Amino acid sequence: MIKNFFSFLKRRKKALIIFLVIAVGGGYYYYQSNKNGTTVTSYVLGAIEKGTIVSSVTATGQVSNVTQVDLSPQVSTAVTAVYVKEGQAVKAGEVLVQLDNKELLNSLAQAKNSLDSAKSSYSLKISGLSAEELAVNQNSVDSAKIAYENSSVDLQNAQQSADFNLKKIQLQNTYDSAKSTLNSTNISLRSAFTATDNVLGIDHTSVLSLSSRSLLGALNPATLNSANNSYYTAKESLTSFENSYNSLSANLTQANIDMLLPKALKAVEDMKELEHNMYNLFLSTVPGNDLTQTSLDTYRSSFATQESSMLSSISSLQSAMQSITSAKLTLQETEFDNKTSLESAQNSVISKKLAYENAVAQYNLKIAQPRDVDLASYKIQIAQAQNSYSQASENLKKAQIIAPIDGVVASVDAVVGIHGSDAAANPTAVTIVTPQQLAIVTLNEVDAAKVKPGQKAILTFSALDDLEITGTVASVDEIGTVTQGVVSYSVKIALDMQDERVKSEMSVTANIITAQKTDVLLAPSSAVKMDNSGNYYVEVFAESTALTAQADGSMLADVSPENKIVVTGITDDTNTEIISGLEKGEKIIIKTASSGSATTAKTSSNSALQMLSGGGGGPR
Repeated sequence: MIKNFFSFLKRRKKALIIFLVIAVGGGYYYYQSNKNGTTVTSYVLGAIEKGTIVSSVTATGQVSNVTQVDLSPQVSTAVTAVYVKEGQAVKAGEVLVQLDNKELLNSLAQAKNSLDSAKSSYSLKISGLSAEELAVNQNSVDSAKIAYENSSVDLQNAQQSADFNLKKIQLQNTYDSAKSTLNSTNISLRSAFTATDNVLGIDHTSVLSLSSRSLLGALNPATLNSANNSYYTAKESLTSFENSYNSLSANLTQANIDMLLPKALKAVEDMKELEHNMYNLFLSTVPGNDLTQTSLDTYRSSFATQESSMLSSISSLQSAMQSITSAKLTLQETEFDNKTSLESAQNSVISKKLAYENAVAQYNLKIAQPRDVDLASYKIQIAQAQNSYSQASENLKKAQIIAPIDGVVASVDAVVGIHGSDAAANPTAVTIVTPQQLAIVTLNEVDAAKVKPGQKAILTFSALDDLEITGTVASVDEIGTVTQGVVSYSVKIALDMQDERVKSEMSVTANIITAQKTDVLLAPSSAVKMDNSGNYYVEVFAESTALTAQADGSMLADVSPENKIVVTGITDDTNTEIISGLEKGEKIIIKTASSGSATTAKTSSNSALQMLSGGGGGPR
């Protein structure tokens, strides 16, 4: 057995090598494909073509030995005229009985109006706006543009009228005035303090003699104590002010001035108190030695003047501080007002610009050519209205009982004034006896609804393989037969020619043509789908889509296809009529296929196994 195995390997050495190569490569490829999860979708495209489409139903039955055809009314209206009598020969297409058709005519007129309205709406849509409508829409655009331009001008005016910089200059002027007040206050304080120290002699030698100084406050010693105490208080606040002033005087910014003003006011208020106490001191001082009454009066006047000067400085400083506060408040209010005005103007520009852009967009939308998706609903309305009109036309034809075949009238049961389909009476209006052979076939209720007298049929016979005869539908049962819950209808078909080979009760298959159209657009039925809204569509690629051809003729695309709404008509076994939505030659997707590399790898491995075992296709 082992020997046979090695002998087998020797005979299949080449195949074994190929198998190993393919198996390893295929296994790696399979692994990578599964690892990456790659699935490729390819598309088979087809072109829309014009052609003939025939819709039909197929039924089976037997050749009948019955030669009569019963014709019944297909609408429930009164008989208005009977044109034949018993024994009369009639030809196919001859009117036998006329039924009341007033309501049917009204329905036809309404259907025609609906169809005309749908076509008018479509024509109006594709024709675009009238000159008057264009003018109205252009006026809307122009008006919106003017409003936008005016709002831009208003914004510029708001920016120009904003007096922010002017208020800023006025605030600086207020600080400049306060700066001058500080400078003068600094000088006045030092002058007043020096004059006081010259008398009291606390920090410097007094100008008064010791004997004269002993007379200070002689009448009220408390005034001397008050003067000395207020001196130290004034000195402390003056020193604090002067230190700050001297360090900042080279750069008196607005912030520095804001800081110095309260210090200056405190120093002036303390200095004013000192000058007041000095005045009281000299009121309590008596003349003597070298301190004459004239000197006393001079000192009193000097200190009163200094106190008055300090009062004036207090007023100036307070006024400067109030002016600055008022100017700042005015500046804040102005900034707020300017900001509000500018924001309002800016918002107006944005709003007007948006309104102008919307007006332009609306105008462009109205003058743009309608897209296929925009026209789809109009085309659907036309198709629906056309179907309603066709149905109304068919219903009107039913108001006449017409001979479907040549023959002789066997009986006339229609009576003028009696409803043609009155169930209480005989539902048969006219019976015709025909020399033509009849085939009786059975249809289900769905197919029976499509079949009408006068439609052509192609008949074939089980017993006669080489025989094919055309026929004409002579009648369709109005009342069906229920068998095990299934409803069926009998249809009589008159053979257009006689053939002696056709015998009664022979099995027959009838292919009844229910509709036929020529020179219409056709698409494979498999390519036509329905969306959730009940609209039919096909899949297409945009013109800009890059397509890559494959060896099998399919295409790869870098994007997914788009859905295109279509209006359909009749169908046959393979094709569907396209009433609107597509044009001749337009490419649509008729088939898709998804494939993965794993499947390909598996197939390759199987092929290798076949080669190894001697199997597989192809000659050897």
